[in-house]
Amino acid sequence: FDGQARERQAGRFTLLVTTAAASARIWASRSGLICLGVVLALLAPLAIGAFIASVPTITLVKAMAAVALYLIAWAAVCHWVASIPRPQGVLLSGLLGLWLVWVVIIPSAGRLLIDRAIALPSGADISLTQREAVNDAWDLPKAATMHAFGRSHPQWQNQLQVEQPFEWKWYFAFQQVGDETTAPLTEAYLTGRKARDRWAARLAWFAPPVLMERTLSSLAATDLTAALNYEQQVRAYHRQLLEFYYPKLFTAQPYTPEAIAQRPQFVPPHTP
Repeated sequence: FDGQARERQAGRFTLLVTTAAASARIWASRSGLICLGVVLALLAPLAIGAFIASVPTITLVKAMAAVALYLIAWAAVCHWVASIPRPQGVLLSGLLGLWLVWVVIIPSAGRLLIDRAIALPSGADISLTQREAVNDAWDLPKAATMHAFGRSHPQWQNQLQVEQPFEWKWYFAFQQVGDETTAPLTEAYLTGRKARDRWAARLAWFAPPVLMERTLSSLAATDLTAALNYEQQVRAYHRQLLEFYYPKLFTAQPYTPEAIAQRPQFVPPHTP
C-alpha cells in the first residue's frame, strides 16, 4: 500500500517515473510480486493440509482458487490506494477503515438487521412446549392421548386401546403427540433459518471477507445447507425407527434378537 508513498518520501519517485519506459509497470510489478508471495504463503500449507486430510482434488482446487481470488482482490485494492498521492499514514488509515467496514461493520449491522426483520421462535421455547405437552399427558385421560395419536397415525386406529395403568404404546404415543404439538414452531424455525441465510448470502456480496468465509464453509460442507441436510437425514432415520418399532408396540410382535438385528442403521451423509 505504501510503495509509491515510500518512494515519494525518499525523494526517488520523480526519478523512477521519468526514467522508466512505462512507469505504471513499476508499481504493478512490485504489487504483483508481493501478492504472489502472499498467495504462495497461503496456498502451500493449504495444499499440504488438504493432502494430509485426503481432501478431494476438485474441492482443493476450488478452495485454492477462492483463496487466490480473495487475495488478488485485496491486492488490487491496495494497489489502487497506493496510487493516491497521500502520506503513508493516511493510506494505512484508509485501508484499515475499509477493512473495518468490510470485516466488522457490514457483517454486524447486516446480521442485526436480518435478525430483527426475520423473527424466529427460540429453541428453548420449542423444547419447553414439547416437554410441557409430554408432562401434561401423564394427567390426561389415556383415551385423549391415543385419539390425538390416531389422527396422525390412522393405520393403528384398531390398536389404540389402553387397558393397563401403563403401556409402552401409550408412553410413546404421548411422546409423539408432544413432538407434533411443536411442529408449527419447528417449521417456523426452519423456514426462518433458511430466510436468514438467503439474506446473509446477499449481504456477503458487500463484504468480501464474509463471502470468502461462506465459500470455504460451503466447500467444507459446514454451512447451513449442509447442517439442514444432516438434520433431514436424522429426521428420516427417526421415521425409519418409528416404522420399525411401532408394529412391535401396537401388534405385540416379539422382541427377538433376530428382529432387533434388523433395525435401521444411521448412515451419516457424505462430506468432502
